Amino acid sequence: PSAAAGAEHTLAFGPFHLARPAGSTPQGVISNAVAQADYFVSVAEPQTGELAPVLDLERTGGLSPVSLRAWTAAWLNEVYLQIGIRPTIYSSPTFWRRSMRDASTFAAGGSQLWIAHWRVGAPRVPAANWGASGWTFWQWTNCSHVPGIKGCVDGDRYRGARASSAVMAP
Repeated sequence: PSAAAGAEHTLAFGPFHLARPAGSTPQGVISNAVAQADYFVSVAEPQTGELAPVLDLERTGGLSPVSLRAWTAAWLNEVYLQIGIRPTIYSSPTFWRRSMRDASTFAAGGSQLWIAHWRVGAPRVPAANWGASGWTFWQWTNCSHVPGIKGCVDGDRYRGARASSAVMAP
């Protein structure tokens, strides 16, 4: 469905970037992140009324935890500089613990967490319960079913009173 169709049915939606970290030098890591962020903003064109942009971190691109944290910070900062909204981070607790060394700096910096932890009663939340604020979104399964859609869809929960409180304000 189009964004207009989603808005018509009061579905919350927003832009999502699957990270492809790369770089062989510290400057190359930063340049790669900034280039991906610039491209993301130019194509996704995040708008008021949408969910905050999401950075999906599932791959290291061969980067060390230190370099991956630098890449992530550069991507988040570039998007923030362009649109004035701190992006949400999507990741699994295992990836965050291993690949990011359980860094809490992004929680402290204002990024919300969309945790991917399937088939559990409650998600394990990295980075000291994401800086004591917990998760905002929880992808609890990759195979939920929705009337009118054939096959599996992701199953996500929002922890808040209303999804409208998670959208970008003017």
